[in-house]
Amino acid sequence: GIANDFVEITKLKLPEIVPENTLFKDSILVEVNSKLKNVDLRYTTDGTEPDSLSTLYSNPIVITKHQKLKVKSFKKGWLPSTTLAKEYFKIKHIVKDYTIVKEPDSRYPDSKKLFDRIEGSSLFRDGNWTGYLGYDINTTIDFGKKTNVNHVSVNCLENTGNWILFPKKLLVYASDEKDKNFKKIGELDIPRGKISSETIIKKYSVAIPNTETQYLKIVVQNPKKLPAWHPGAGNDAWIFVDEIILW
Repeated sequence: GIANDFVEITKLKLPEIVPENTLFKDSILVEVNSKLKNVDLRYTTDGTEPDSLSTLYSNPIVITKHQKLKVKSFKKGWLPSTTLAKEYFKIKHIVKDYTIVKEPDSRYPDSKKLFDRIEGSSLFRDGNWTGYLGYDINTTIDFGKKTNVNHVSVNCLENTGNWILFPKKLLVYASDEKDKNFKKIGELDIPRGKISSETIIKKYSVAIPNTETQYLKIVVQNPKKLPAWHPGAGNDAWIFVDEIILW
Protein backbone atom coordinates (compact mmCIF):
# COMPACT_ATOMS: atom_id res chain seq x y z
CA GLY A 1 0.00 0.00 0.00
CA ILE A 2 0.90 3.70 -0.10
CA ALA A 3 1.11 5.78 3.04
CA ASN A 4 -1.56 8.46 3.41
CA ASP A 5 1.06 11.21 3.51
CA PHE A 6 2.83 10.01 0.38
CA VAL A 7 2.90 12.56 -2.42
CA GLU A 8 4.47 11.70 -5.74
CA ILE A 9 6.73 14.49 -7.03
CA THR A 10 5.70 15.33 -10.56
CA LYS A 11 7.83 16.82 -13.30
CA LEU A 12 6.68 20.15 -14.68
CA LYS A 13 5.61 20.32 -18.30
CA LEU A 14 7.66 22.21 -20.87
CA PRO A 15 7.12 25.97 -20.99
CA GLU A 16 5.93 27.51 -24.23
CA ILE A 17 7.78 30.06 -26.37
CA VAL A 18 5.82 32.42 -28.63
CA PRO A 19 6.25 32.92 -31.55
CA GLU A 20 7.60 29.59 -32.79
CA ASN A 21 9.52 31.26 -35.63
CA THR A 22 13.26 31.72 -34.93
CA LEU A 23 14.23 33.83 -37.96
CA PHE A 24 14.18 37.62 -37.99
CA LYS A 25 15.62 40.59 -39.88
CA ASP A 26 16.01 43.30 -37.20
CA SER A 27 14.71 41.96 -33.88
CA ILE A 28 12.17 39.56 -32.43
CA LEU A 29 10.05 39.79 -29.26
CA VAL A 30 9.80 36.47 -27.45
CA GLU A 31 7.25 35.55 -24.79
CA VAL A 32 7.53 32.57 -22.44
CA ASN A 33 4.43 30.99 -20.89
CA SER A 34 3.41 28.15 -18.62
CA LYS A 35 -0.03 26.57 -18.35
CA LEU A 36 0.53 26.03 -14.62
CA LYS A 37 0.15 28.98 -12.22
CA ASN A 38 2.88 30.30 -9.90
CA VAL A 39 5.71 28.78 -11.90
CA ASP A 40 9.15 30.37 -12.06
CA LEU A 41 10.39 30.52 -15.64
CA ARG A 42 14.18 30.79 -15.69
CA TYR A 43 16.22 31.35 -18.81
CA THR A 44 19.70 31.85 -20.25
CA THR A 45 20.88 33.34 -23.55
CA ASP A 46 24.53 32.25 -23.44
CA GLY A 47 24.01 28.58 -24.21
CA THR A 48 24.29 27.41 -20.58
CA GLU A 49 21.71 25.25 -18.85
CA PRO A 50 19.13 27.24 -16.80
CA ASP A 51 18.95 26.54 -13.06
CA SER A 52 17.06 27.97 -10.10
CA LEU A 53 19.39 30.98 -10.00
CA SER A 54 19.17 31.89 -13.70
CA THR A 55 17.37 35.04 -14.86
CA LEU A 56 13.69 35.01 -13.90
CA TYR A 57 11.38 35.70 -16.81
CA SER A 58 9.08 38.68 -16.14
CA ASN A 59 8.79 40.56 -19.45
CA PRO A 60 9.07 39.60 -23.13
CA ILE A 61 12.67 39.06 -24.24
CA VAL A 62 14.00 41.22 -27.06
CA ILE A 63 16.48 39.34 -29.26
CA THR A 64 18.55 41.39 -31.71
CA LYS A 65 21.36 39.00 -32.68
CA HIS A 66 22.16 35.33 -33.18
CA GLN A 67 21.38 33.81 -29.81
CA LYS A 68 20.52 30.57 -28.05
CA LEU A 69 17.59 30.83 -25.65
CA LYS A 70 17.07 28.10 -23.05
CA VAL A 71 14.06 28.09 -20.74
CA LYS A 72 13.11 25.86 -17.80
CA SER A 73 10.15 25.80 -15.39
CA PHE A 74 10.62 25.62 -11.60
CA LYS A 75 8.03 25.27 -8.81
CA LYS A 76 8.35 24.27 -5.16
CA GLY A 77 7.34 20.66 -4.64
CA TRP A 78 7.75 19.81 -8.33
CA LEU A 79 10.62 18.50 -10.38
CA PRO A 80 11.94 21.10 -12.91
CA SER A 81 10.76 20.74 -16.47
CA THR A 82 12.93 19.58 -19.32
CA THR A 83 14.85 22.46 -20.90
CA LEU A 84 13.26 24.08 -23.93
CA ALA A 85 15.93 25.41 -26.29
CA LYS A 86 15.59 27.70 -29.31
CA GLU A 87 18.32 29.11 -31.54
CA TYR A 88 17.55 32.49 -33.11
CA PHE A 89 19.06 33.67 -36.38
CA LYS A 90 19.30 37.28 -37.50
CA ILE A 91 19.11 37.02 -41.27
CA LYS A 92 21.76 39.17 -42.90
CA HIS A 93 20.50 38.92 -46.48
CA ILE A 94 17.03 38.58 -47.97
CA VAL A 95 17.48 36.44 -51.08
CA LYS A 96 15.60 37.74 -54.13
CA ASP A 97 17.67 36.48 -57.06
CA TYR A 98 18.69 32.83 -57.29
CA THR A 99 18.77 29.86 -59.65
CA ILE A 100 18.34 26.18 -58.82
CA VAL A 101 19.55 23.22 -60.88
CA LYS A 102 16.47 21.10 -60.19
CA GLU A 103 13.23 22.22 -58.57
CA PRO A 104 11.78 20.30 -55.59
CA ASP A 105 9.56 17.29 -56.22
CA SER A 106 6.07 18.29 -57.40
CA ARG A 107 4.56 16.81 -54.23
CA TYR A 108 6.53 19.26 -52.04
CA PRO A 109 7.15 22.10 -54.50
CA ASP A 110 8.38 25.66 -54.88
CA SER A 111 12.04 26.50 -54.25
CA LYS A 112 10.98 30.03 -53.21
CA LYS A 113 10.16 28.51 -49.82
CA LEU A 114 13.91 28.13 -49.24
CA PHE A 115 14.20 31.89 -48.83
CA ASP A 116 10.80 33.01 -47.49
CA ARG A 117 11.79 33.10 -43.77
CA ILE A 118 8.85 30.83 -42.89
CA GLU A 119 9.85 27.74 -40.95
CA GLY A 120 8.11 24.40 -41.28
CA SER A 121 6.61 22.47 -38.40
CA SER A 122 7.17 18.85 -37.41
CA LEU A 123 4.43 17.99 -39.95
CA PHE A 124 6.38 17.61 -43.18
CA ARG A 125 3.16 17.99 -45.19
CA ASP A 126 2.38 21.43 -43.68
CA GLY A 127 3.18 23.19 -46.98
CA ASN A 128 6.34 24.93 -45.78
CA TRP A 129 8.83 22.16 -46.57
CA THR A 130 10.42 21.44 -49.94
CA GLY A 131 11.27 17.81 -50.76
CA TYR A 132 13.93 16.23 -53.01
CA LEU A 133 13.73 12.52 -53.84
CA GLY A 134 17.13 11.02 -54.65
CA TYR A 135 18.82 14.28 -55.75
CA ASP A 136 20.66 17.25 -54.25
CA ILE A 137 19.65 20.83 -53.68
CA ASN A 138 21.98 22.90 -55.86
CA THR A 139 21.17 26.61 -55.79
CA THR A 140 23.18 29.74 -56.65
CA ILE A 141 22.39 33.12 -55.13
CA ASP A 142 23.18 36.35 -56.98
CA PHE A 143 23.60 39.27 -54.57
CA GLY A 144 23.91 41.74 -57.45
CA LYS A 145 27.25 42.98 -56.15
CA LYS A 146 30.09 41.82 -53.90
CA THR A 147 28.52 41.15 -50.51
CA ASN A 148 29.82 40.03 -47.11
CA VAL A 149 28.54 36.69 -45.76
CA ASN A 150 29.66 34.94 -42.57
CA HIS A 151 27.46 31.87 -42.16
CA VAL A 152 25.19 29.61 -44.17
CA SER A 153 22.61 27.46 -42.35
CA VAL A 154 20.12 24.94 -43.68
CA ASN A 155 17.02 23.87 -41.74
CA CYS A 156 16.29 20.17 -42.30
CA LEU A 157 13.75 17.55 -41.25
CA GLU A 158 14.17 13.82 -40.74
CA ASN A 159 11.39 11.24 -40.54
CA THR A 160 12.86 7.83 -41.30
CA GLY A 161 9.45 6.12 -41.40
CA ASN A 162 8.56 8.29 -44.40
CA TRP A 163 11.98 7.77 -46.03
CA ILE A 164 13.15 11.30 -45.15
CA LEU A 165 16.78 11.49 -44.01
CA PHE A 166 19.06 14.32 -42.99
CA PRO A 167 21.45 15.40 -45.77
CA LYS A 168 24.84 13.77 -46.17
CA LYS A 169 26.84 16.98 -46.63
CA LEU A 170 26.55 20.76 -46.93
CA LEU A 171 28.88 22.51 -49.42
CA VAL A 172 29.35 26.23 -50.07
CA TYR A 173 31.11 27.80 -53.08
CA ALA A 174 31.81 31.43 -54.03
CA SER A 175 32.58 33.27 -57.27
CA ASP A 176 32.54 36.79 -58.68
CA GLU A 177 31.60 35.42 -62.12
CA LYS A 178 28.26 33.96 -63.09
CA ASP A 179 28.28 30.19 -63.69
CA LYS A 180 32.05 29.75 -63.53
CA ASN A 181 35.20 29.83 -61.41
CA PHE A 182 33.44 28.76 -58.23
CA LYS A 183 35.77 28.00 -55.34
CA LYS A 184 34.76 25.82 -52.42
CA ILE A 185 34.85 27.93 -49.24
CA GLY A 186 33.00 25.75 -46.75
CA GLU A 187 32.03 22.14 -46.15
CA LEU A 188 30.17 20.24 -43.44
CA ASP A 189 29.94 16.45 -43.25
CA ILE A 190 26.73 15.37 -41.53
CA PRO A 191 27.35 12.04 -39.79
CA ARG A 192 24.55 9.52 -39.40
CA GLY A 193 23.13 9.83 -35.86
CA LYS A 194 21.25 7.20 -33.94
CA ILE A 195 18.17 5.80 -35.62
CA SER A 196 14.91 7.36 -34.42
CA SER A 197 11.30 6.84 -35.43
CA GLU A 198 10.40 10.39 -34.40
CA THR A 199 10.38 13.53 -36.53
CA ILE A 200 13.52 15.59 -35.87
CA ILE A 201 14.31 19.11 -37.10
CA LYS A 202 17.89 20.42 -37.11
CA LYS A 203 19.82 23.36 -38.48
CA TYR A 204 23.22 22.64 -40.01
CA SER A 205 25.67 25.53 -40.40
CA VAL A 206 28.89 26.31 -42.24
CA ALA A 207 31.04 29.23 -41.13
CA ILE A 208 32.59 31.28 -43.98
CA PRO A 209 33.93 34.30 -42.03
CA ASN A 210 34.02 37.63 -43.90
CA THR A 211 33.47 36.12 -47.34
CA GLU A 212 33.10 38.80 -50.05
CA THR A 213 31.32 37.45 -53.12
CA GLN A 214 28.60 38.21 -55.65
CA TYR A 215 27.60 34.60 -56.30
CA LEU A 216 27.16 32.01 -53.59
CA LYS A 217 26.45 28.39 -54.51
CA ILE A 218 24.97 26.08 -51.89
CA VAL A 219 24.76 22.32 -52.34
CA VAL A 220 22.82 20.16 -49.89
CA GLN A 221 23.77 16.56 -50.67
CA ASN A 222 21.10 13.90 -50.65
CA PRO A 223 22.21 10.47 -49.27
CA LYS A 224 20.70 9.22 -52.58
CA LYS A 225 19.68 5.75 -51.35
CA LEU A 226 18.14 4.50 -48.12
CA PRO A 227 20.83 2.67 -46.08
CA ALA A 228 20.98 -1.03 -45.23
CA TRP A 229 19.35 -0.60 -41.81
CA HIS A 230 16.21 0.94 -43.34
CA PRO A 231 13.24 -1.31 -44.29
CA GLY A 232 13.21 0.40 -47.69
CA ALA A 233 16.97 -0.04 -48.23
CA GLY A 234 18.11 0.67 -51.78
CA ASN A 235 15.21 2.97 -52.66
CA ASP A 236 15.68 6.70 -53.23
CA ALA A 237 15.90 8.82 -50.08
CA TRP A 238 14.13 12.13 -49.48
CA ILE A 239 15.71 15.24 -48.03
CA PHE A 240 13.44 18.00 -46.73
CA VAL A 241 14.58 21.63 -46.34
CA ASP A 242 12.39 24.60 -45.47
CA GLU A 243 14.96 27.40 -45.27
CA ILE A 244 18.47 28.41 -46.31
CA ILE A 245 19.70 31.13 -43.96
CA LEU A 246 22.48 33.65 -44.60
CA TRP A 247 23.69 35.34 -41.43
